[in-house]
Formats: sequence, structure tokens, C-alpha cells
Amino acid sequence: MIALLVAALIALDLAVSARVIHGAIVRAFAWRQVPRPFACAACRVDYSDPRALAWHQQGQHVETYD
Repeated sequence: MIALLVAALIALDLAVSARVIHGAIVRAFAWRQVPRPFACAACRVDYSDPRALAWHQQGQHVETYD
């Protein structure tokens, strides 16, 4: 009975350890998102560069299609 309990605890420890290691690997190689502080609220589009937002306002904004 005690051997079964020890085996179950070892299996649980291995499962938890594998999950923690997997999470650490996923976080280490995750794609880093660049913050995008420049947004067009009407189009719900975010840009990381003010020049890209200006380009959007001049040629790609909803009002320019009319």
C-alpha cells in the first residue's frame, strides 16, 4: 500500500515538473510583441510608428475610401 502511494507521488511530481519545464520553454521562445502606442480608433488599427499612422490617415483610413 505504501509503495503504491510513493509511486503515485513520484508520478505526480514528474507530471508537475514536466509542466513547469514546458511552460518555461514556451515562455523563453515566445514571440515578443512590440507595444503599439499609435492607434486609429475608427479603424481599430494600432501602429508602433507615428509615420505608419500618418500613412494610414492619408491613404488607408475609412474616410479616404468615400
